[in-house]
Parts: sequence; C-alpha cells; structure tokens
Amino acid sequence: MTAWPLLLIIHQFSTASYKDALPEILEVLRTTCLTHKLPLAQTWVKCAQQGKRGSRHSDENYRYCISTIDEACFVNEPKMQDFHDACSEHHLLWGQGVAGKAFTTNQPCFLPDISSCWCVVMGRFQQSLI
Repeated sequence: MTAWPLLLIIHQFSTASYKDALPEILEVLRTTCLTHKLPLAQTWVKCAQQGKRGSRHSDENYRYCISTIDEACFVNEPKMQDFHDACSEHHLLWGQGVAGKAFTTNQPCFLPDISSCWCVVMGRFQQSLI
C-alpha cells in the first residue's frame, strides 16, 4: 500500500461561529494540499458543536465525540475519497485514532504515513456494514 501523509487540524469553535469559518478553512486546506501535494486534509470538531448524533454517542461520551465537517475537508487525490467517506461515517472519541489523539493535544498533527490508519478505519467501516 502507498504511504500517504496526513494533515489534521483540530480546532475548537464556538457553536455559533464555526459555520461562518468553513469557507475559509476549506480554502486553507485546499491551498495546503495543492501546495504540499497532500492527498487529503480533514477538519474534525466535537459532534456536540455540530449537533450531530450517531451510534457511538451516549449521554456520558457525547461531549468527547468528534467527527469530520465534510464542508471543511479537501480530497486532493480521488483514491482517498473512500478513506474520507469512511472517516466521515465513523465518529471517534477523544484519544481514538490520529484525530482523537490530536484532539487531546489541541495542536495541529502531521502523520507521515497513514497506511496503517487506512486499515483501521476501513476495517471498522466494513465491520459496521455487517
């Protein structure tokens, strides 16, 4: 499998303002991907801030659940679309996966090789279809 770099930018927005920032975030991610030839950039935020619900949510963990904002993600390589779709469908809790770990640090995260993540995310995605 090809090794792909991954850029994650985790940011905590106020609930009222994050939607206004989406076009600017998308433009930054698009420019970053094109300039640095990155195949994918995703924005993850708390599900509670997006008003998202999902099968992984409970009253106890809802405030620690994160998911992508598809309007602020950029897929530069078409072969990464399935990976992005799987990430979009699979919410994470803080500390889980690369995005969950990055969320606990509140810092940008760069992973030089997502080939191992691909298997984890796609495996979970395929399990959810069974």
